[in-house]
Amino acid sequence: MHPPIATSAPAIPNTTSSVPTTVPLEEIEIDFAEFMVLDQPVDLAVYPNDPARYFAEKPGRIRRVIIEEGLPTVIGTPTLDFSSTITSGREQGLLAIAFDPDGWLYLGLGDGGSGGDPLGSGQDPTSLLGSMLRIHPTPSDYETEPGPFARQGGRDEIWATGLRNPWRFTFDRLTGDLWIGDVGQDRVEEIDMVPFAMLAGTNFGGNLHEGDRPFGSASSETLTLTEPIVVNGRNQGVSVTGGVVYSGSAIPRLVGTYLYSDFSQGWVRALRQEAGALTENTQLAKSVGNVAAYGQDHEGEVYIPTHGGQVLRLVAG
Repeated sequence: MHPPIATSAPAIPNTTSSVPTTVPLEEIEIDFAEFMVLDQPVDLAVYPNDPARYFAEKPGRIRRVIIEEGLPTVIGTPTLDFSSTITSGREQGLLAIAFDPDGWLYLGLGDGGSGGDPLGSGQDPTSLLGSMLRIHPTPSDYETEPGPFARQGGRDEIWATGLRNPWRFTFDRLTGDLWIGDVGQDRVEEIDMVPFAMLAGTNFGGNLHEGDRPFGSASSETLTLTEPIVVNGRNQGVSVTGGVVYSGSAIPRLVGTYLYSDFSQGWVRALRQEAGALTENTQLAKSVGNVAAYGQDHEGEVYIPTHGGQVLRLVAG
């Protein structure tokens, strides 16, 4: 295995032992403070031994932001700028990546179809589409290890499959568990969670299931599918934005809780689970705008980039 490389989720001390007695989520009050305004921010990453926050902007720029005299400050020209080489309309542009606890880079790819996965990517282990990819970047390319779908003729890059549009995924800094917000077709939105040790070979069911219900006429009886932990009907939202597991200190009672949103309705919800079973799923805020992403700084505090440009910081209510 390759040695760990710089990650967007640096290791932090396990704070589980210091978490106060669990209280119901409905009793936790939160608020939001404006951190700064950028051009369509879509993601946030931090790196070990670097105090800066790196924000990705959808037009194709990465901005380095530091705190000077208590205020966020954009440093000079963009750290990276390939706005002239990509298109950024609708669901195009610079989106997101994540590193696992071992330092491998993960990329979440949609199925590439206009609707209903016409390419059949979700269950095709020879197609990178509709999958969670795991690679190790090198200066000129990338490397892989033998993948869990190799015996089926699958690509080594594919570590999990059966996704439609994984709009935001993250590794829990405390446990390593993978969380995904997968945008549905036209009936439901879903949140998926799989323990890190069980991730290799996971099939989330895409193009056979939409959320917790069958999709299309193909049978899934011979497959082992990972069911979503949360399924929201279209009366609750139309485009899920996956979030993060809170691991900061500003709101101690929220530690270990997963936060997520809906892009169109803008609410903020929190959920808890035990052994993969949902125990709480509570709305903490009604609307904070078009939530494009969630991110965390070195201390595990949460930031919410919105499509309108505002970056919000989660604070205690």
